[in-house]
Amino acid sequence: MKPRLYYEGQTDSMTRFLRSLITAVAIAAGIQILAVGFLATRLPDVVGGPEVRETRRLRLPKAKILRLTNSNGWVRVRAQDVPDIELDADIRIYSRVSGKTDVLASYAKSLIQVTPDADSLNILTEPEGQAPYAADVSVDYTILVPLDTNIYVKGINGNIWISKGCGGVEVSGQNTDIEIADPGGPVSAKSTNGRVRVTNAPAGATIETVNGNVYVHMLGGAFSAATTNGSIVARLLDPHVEQCSLETHNGGITLVMLPECGATVEAKSVQGIVKCDMPTDGDPHPRRKRYLNATIGSGHTGVRMETLNGNIWVARNAP
Repeated sequence: MKPRLYYEGQTDSMTRFLRSLITAVAIAAGIQILAVGFLATRLPDVVGGPEVRETRRLRLPKAKILRLTNSNGWVRVRAQDVPDIELDADIRIYSRVSGKTDVLASYAKSLIQVTPDADSLNILTEPEGQAPYAADVSVDYTILVPLDTNIYVKGINGNIWISKGCGGVEVSGQNTDIEIADPGGPVSAKSTNGRVRVTNAPAGATIETVNGNVYVHMLGGAFSAATTNGSIVARLLDPHVEQCSLETHNGGITLVMLPECGATVEAKSVQGIVKCDMPTDGDPHPRRKRYLNATIGSGHTGVRMETLNGNIWVARNAP
């Protein structure tokens, strides 16, 4: 009987090996199908260096409002004590058809249109529409503006960064990470696939994204942040902030408060828990699993927080 038992062990080992081999082949086939049938159709149409590349520098008159529309490329705006607006544009055109450099170079000359009006300077990328031969155009902007200039930027593909020293800021994009540092006025920041970070907002802010996290420091005004697939981290840095509304579907929410800040808090999590580190309504250790409706300190700031799949944490800022 022993030789038979040894033979059955070999059979079991062979069976496990064949099953593992079949599983590995199936996984490899799935990856191949995904790469060829799905990912390959979404890869860039052109590979390699640009057919046309040039750097353009413009000195423009200052204005109360700078408006920029750009389809593809990042945008960086810095504010300093300067008399005029200085613009650097890095232009790249990728061609699907070889030997068309002269035509595309001629098109590149029309890529940036500047139109001043009573109180604003309007900059439009690709005013003539689609490039010849369906070429891909990308323009990266670095812009230096006078202090307190209000900034309006609309993009599609490319990150947007606004430095401290600007006035009010309104930016939007699709595949865009947005960062706004120490604005001088109200803020509106909207993205589809990107993170949004705003520091030291003094006059309120509205932040929206679908696939991305939100980080914000609040100094005043009313604030709202909403994301679908992302977390929210907000810091309440001044007791005079009026309202704070934070909402996400698939992510957690953290609200950090200075000791001198007070709030009336309504927080709800459908699938997570709500935690509060500070005494509320005379209770030194408030704990509720799904829901919190309470007053912290003076209760000045109205706070509403809601998530579907995530936890909510109200934390005291470390001294």
